[in-house]
Amino acid sequence: MTQPDPDPRVRPGERVRAFRAVEALLRLQRIVRDYFPNEDMESVTVFLTVAAGSVSVVDRSEEAHEILTRQPLPAEWFRPISGRAVAASCSLPRETVRRRLDHLVEAGLIEKVEGASP
Repeated sequence: MTQPDPDPRVRPGERVRAFRAVEALLRLQRIVRDYFPNEDMESVTVFLTVAAGSVSVVDRSEEAHEILTRQPLPAEWFRPISGRAVAASCSLPRETVRRRLDHLVEAGLIEKVEGASP
């Protein structure tokens, strides 16, 4: 068997980094499946998008980083995220996201904020 010609577009070490990234993604998928054993991946994607979007302020706040070294963020740090923003962020149809959000609320995994847009 002959070795394939090296692809000049692939930089040195890039294949190793890609392999490590795939391994990390698979480990994360196993963790998610363990944490959400009864949920489908669309629901998990919507949940994680809501979680990330509702605490997006953390990326821009040294105070939030400091709090997180000691304890979970207090409720006042969380911001509502609209269904439309969730759909745009995870590239799912709005109706699918609406159904998944309703399911996650019913399952007690997220809370619906009155007055927030669907």
